[in-house]
Amino acid sequence: MSRTTKIHVKFFTIVDYEAEEIWMREMHQQGWKPYRFILPCFYVVEKYEPADIVYRMVVSENPKKRPDYVYMLRDYGWKYHSSGCMNYYWKPADADERKNELFTDPTSKFNAIRKVIRRQMFIILFTFFCSVLPGTYNIFYGEEFIYHTRAWQITWLCILALYVCMAIYCIIGFRKQKKKYQNT
Repeated sequence: MSRTTKIHVKFFTIVDYEAEEIWMREMHQQGWKPYRFILPCFYVVEKYEPADIVYRMVVSENPKKRPDYVYMLRDYGWKYHSSGCMNYYWKPADADERKNELFTDPTSKFNAIRKVIRRQMFIILFTFFCSVLPGTYNIFYGEEFIYHTRAWQITWLCILALYVCMAIYCIIGFRKQKKKYQNT
């Protein structure tokens, strides 16, 4: 039996995890089961029987290193799906929305979100300050070298602008998440 698959290009940042979970659920309801995630924004989906499946993303160690965590989630009806930046779990949707959540209270959910966002923001900022910013300085003020052309300068400025925009977007998104989960 051959599998019918297709690739979706969807870009979700770390602060868009809830939108990603909703999108994955909607895809499954339409008969397209998320099959594999390829960084940074490619989702391979396969034709499947339409079903209402809830997906949740969890920040945890590699499931192979923590089988006890996977077993605990399995006891509550969750099944491990795959890993990307986070670990994906799924289960059939329950009419009681509280049973569709992995976290029992908003505070624990926010603490898990904060942990992942801080880790991702550290990587983004580390890359920015160690690579993008010095590279930008070098392009404009460094010694003459092969990439010292107007086209390369414009390209590098676009990279710099993209980084700054993504960082601002993630910071604003994190603050919204913080407000949402600390006020509930």
